[in-house]
Amino acid sequence: MKSVALILRPPFDKALVSSQPISDRLLVARFAHRHGHLTVVVAYAPTEPSEDSDKDNFYNQLSAATQSVPPHDILTIIGDFNAVSGSRISDCDSGVVGPYGSGIPNDNSDRLLTYCGMHDLTILGSWFRRLNIHRWTWMSHDGVTKKEIDHVLTRQRDRGLFKSCRAYCGAEAPANTDHLLLASDLRLTLLKARRKTLVCQAPFDTTRLIQDAAYKI
Repeated sequence: MKSVALILRPPFDKALVSSQPISDRLLVARFAHRHGHLTVVVAYAPTEPSEDSDKDNFYNQLSAATQSVPPHDILTIIGDFNAVSGSRISDCDSGVVGPYGSGIPNDNSDRLLTYCGMHDLTILGSWFRRLNIHRWTWMSHDGVTKKEIDHVLTRQRDRGLFKSCRAYCGAEAPANTDHLLLASDLRLTLLKARRKTLVCQAPFDTTRLIQDAAYKI
């Protein structure tokens, strides 16, 4: 599923404040930038045939991770959601899906859109007019079935910060995958994160305290 990229200019490694693996499907990383922080959540959703319990567990963990992000952070969720955005008018009206959504929704799509609606998120790619070859992120080995199932999500208030979102045909991930690279360009000035310095304190000499006559009762 490693086919989604958020373009962060150097020194993004020095700007890393923290990173936390939630599960084998979720990772949260936080970066410092000139005006605050950027939180990136990397996600890999269960496939459509997966058990409902697996899907419920994934979105429960994803929702908990989303709620834990400070409200002033720029929030970006990137990954393989195994779901299309669709183009229903009701979803467009809510701001979850823009005018360029695609695909026929299924159960995974309903779960994705419900999650976005709960957390005031939008599917970024649905706001950019693109050719289909720059929209499809997954192509079946049969050479016929093509879908947009990898997405970049962000808070609706931050949508204007992103300058592009498109798939690159022929730019496959290094692993053996049938996904294409999906990249989004976010213009931020990253800063070197301030590291907390741990001050080591020598342990108390309890033996000396016990033997000190001044402290004897």
